Amino acid sequence: MDDSGEGSKAAVLGSGASIENSQCTVLTQGAAVAGDGPDLSVTIPIRFKPAFAGEKKLVLFAEAASGANTDLVMKGEYEADGANAAK
Repeated sequence: MDDSGEGSKAAVLGSGASIENSQCTVLTQGAAVAGDGPDLSVTIPIRFKPAFAGEKKLVLFAEAASGANTDLVMKGEYEADGANAAK
């Protein structure tokens, strides 16, 4: 998502590409997806920038090829320290 809260960008997992805004950089290298029946696990390395440090909420959105989606769903909280990658 860009800094205005609008739009999104796509990148192929493992491609070495990255997506960045003023808060963080999302890395495709080291990203992984694993499925087990109805469960899907996604690991995405994220490097937070120092200005974004502090307590944060993890909000997810999923969309199927058919267009069905989950809307925004809060799935957790974490501490962004602005120095290390978080997963």
